[in-house]
Amino acid sequence: MKRVRMPMLRCCPRSSSWSAGLSCTSSSSWRCITATNLRFARSTSSITSSNPAQPPAPPKASSSAANRKGKKLASVFQYFAAHDPSSSTALPVPPATVDFVRSITDEERKAAHAFFTKNAAFLASSVAAPNLPAEDQPEFAFVGRSNVGKSSLLNALLSKPLARTSNTPGRTQTINYYQAGSVKLVDLPGYGYAKAPVRIVREWQQFVNTFLTTRKSLYNTSVLVDSRRGITDKDAEVIQMLNTHGLPHQVVLTKADKLSRREIFVVLAETKERIKRSPFCSPIIYITSKDGLGVDELRIGLMRAAKSNQI
Repeated sequence: MKRVRMPMLRCCPRSSSWSAGLSCTSSSSWRCITATNLRFARSTSSITSSNPAQPPAPPKASSSAANRKGKKLASVFQYFAAHDPSSSTALPVPPATVDFVRSITDEERKAAHAFFTKNAAFLASSVAAPNLPAEDQPEFAFVGRSNVGKSSLLNALLSKPLARTSNTPGRTQTINYYQAGSVKLVDLPGYGYAKAPVRIVREWQQFVNTFLTTRKSLYNTSVLVDSRRGITDKDAEVIQMLNTHGLPHQVVLTKADKLSRREIFVVLAETKERIKRSPFCSPIIYITSKDGLGVDELRIGLMRAAKSNQI
């Protein structure tokens, strides 16, 4: 075994006892002892231990990008549950959204899932008012810019790939009805950019506006907004129209998985500012259809609306 030279013990100038200087307050003595202990530590590190060396712990497997996004958004919902809107250090999250998420129970999540997935099926398509289904059940409409993710959201709500999705803006050119338990979900043509003549686009918009303002069985309209863009002027026009006619609606921020956690809070605050004078707007909800985060919250909000306004 290799010999090890023990560190020299020095007397603390303010103490009568011999020590390694740990209680000494003299800076010069402390530097001396620290250097001595460092040499001692280096010499002892070369000694072979009688115990076998432990193998290094294997590196942790890195999470995929999808898992990281899922954890990021899940942490936001957990933050909602514990968030205190009265705190001076709180991030700018709308209190109504926080209160809404806090009020949700596990039992209600299960009930909402069953409520929307039971007997889920495609019902009908229509390009004119006379061909619309009978107004015998509560209806929930989904409207937004072209390619905002309406069809993907409907598939997530129904837990079935019933709505046709596409990367081509303006793919939905009819009013499509889906049965979801005892309610109907309505996929409306997107506004904004679409690969169609201007005249056709205007006709769609007029048809959608008439539907939203005259359909008696329509309980709630979800205005889908791309969270990366925020509320556009056209989104604001639709929200204003719904408010003018006193129609219940809510803003649903889509594609939230494209944003960081901080960016999500910022867009929530900006959206709240844009709709602060919208008395008929429900709490803001953001979703990512790919991971399913926020889908339960939207289901519950719609289910509560249906139960509070039974036909």
